[in-house]
Amino acid sequence: MSTPEPGVYPGVSFDDYSEWEAVNHSTLVHFASTPAHAYHAVVNQKEKPSTNLGHLVHTAILQPELLEKEYMAVPKVDKRTKEGKRQWAEFERAAEGRMLVQPAEMECATALRRRVREHATLREMLASKGANELSMLWIDPDLGLPCKGRIDRICELQKQSFILDFKTHGFVATRKSWESAVQKFGYHTQAAWYKRGLEILRPMPEGIPERRFAWGVCETVAPYLVRVFDVDEDTLQIGLDEVMRYAQTFAKCKQTGEWPGWDEGMQTAGLPPWAMKGFADD
Repeated sequence: MSTPEPGVYPGVSFDDYSEWEAVNHSTLVHFASTPAHAYHAVVNQKEKPSTNLGHLVHTAILQPELLEKEYMAVPKVDKRTKEGKRQWAEFERAAEGRMLVQPAEMECATALRRRVREHATLREMLASKGANELSMLWIDPDLGLPCKGRIDRICELQKQSFILDFKTHGFVATRKSWESAVQKFGYHTQAAWYKRGLEILRPMPEGIPERRFAWGVCETVAPYLVRVFDVDEDTLQIGLDEVMRYAQTFAKCKQTGEWPGWDEGMQTAGLPPWAMKGFADD
């Protein structure tokens, strides 16, 4: 699929989206290390969707009609026996090209789908006027770069416009554990990137409050609970500053063809600040 004109597009498959010639957050986040890491991890490799479990959960929540069409849980059979081999052959025929997942993964996805439907805030956001699985392409006015991103859902909550992004989380979703994940995986820079793209393509009318951003956090450990976090403005601003710095570095590297690694000089390192604080307290 050729790269389209700037806009917001529903119904674009990930494979087609990945062919668009534009920079996305999955590329830029690697610049938190060095351009050389980014080049090795992304520019030199094929773009990939989220983890199987993450994609499975997204499908269960946002496109439940596709769950049984695209996925099938692997049965428990002993392929060492003649009967087990026969059962497995029948299963492979029935699968008909669907993605195979473990029973525990399917249990997790269907449980989270139920939890989301039972969650009052998420239920309202999913029932409100909006759209799911949107692919965006824009030309950033400050960078001159074609940029892209994929939004889980645009919706409303109590007449406030939101971008809603579902994330799987392999821990109990305390605020502390989630904030650690935000920092570790760069979810704040991703949120700022999506928000900037949508504001460029579809700015809010004058007099209407600016869109907000929320994470629908889905625990992938039993009992598979969900919760919603509204992203605070300071975090979004920090994320925007970071991701724009990455994008500026990307633009420079692409122009020069040079993707440098770590500085060649010597830097000082020691204990992390939290450990130093512990010694100071002692």
